[in-house]
Amino acid sequence: MGMGSTPVRITNKSAYPGASGNADDSTAASMDKQPHSLITVDWEALASRHYARRTIGTYERWLRRFLRFHQLRHPREMGSLEINAFLTHLAVNEQVSASTQNQALAALLFLYKRVLEIDPGNLDGSYERAGPSAYRLC
Repeated sequence: MGMGSTPVRITNKSAYPGASGNADDSTAASMDKQPHSLITVDWEALASRHYARRTIGTYERWLRRFLRFHQLRHPREMGSLEINAFLTHLAVNEQVSASTQNQALAALLFLYKRVLEIDPGNLDGSYERAGPSAYRLC
């Protein structure tokens, strides 16, 4: 990690209120006085807006990949340049499809706009776009 960067605490799913299905989880979590991790806060924001469980899980995985790609720097320290770098990495190095890249972008925009309440900056598509699929059906 570089100087001045704040590492983000990543927790496992069992730390989320109600993750195990036990009714006592939410009570135990509310009694916990430790600060919530960014992933927990994101999870709670998605759940409170009634996003589907699979969507919540998918957004969580994109957030984890984004944080790891940038050596666990806190998203408040990053902006459009880092988002563009991540999306370019997905297209160039990971060779994901355009829809997968759009899904990653949607997860990051939710984090920045709804959770952190920060304008991520200019995301004008200056990142490398994923090319057409090699598996066309038509």
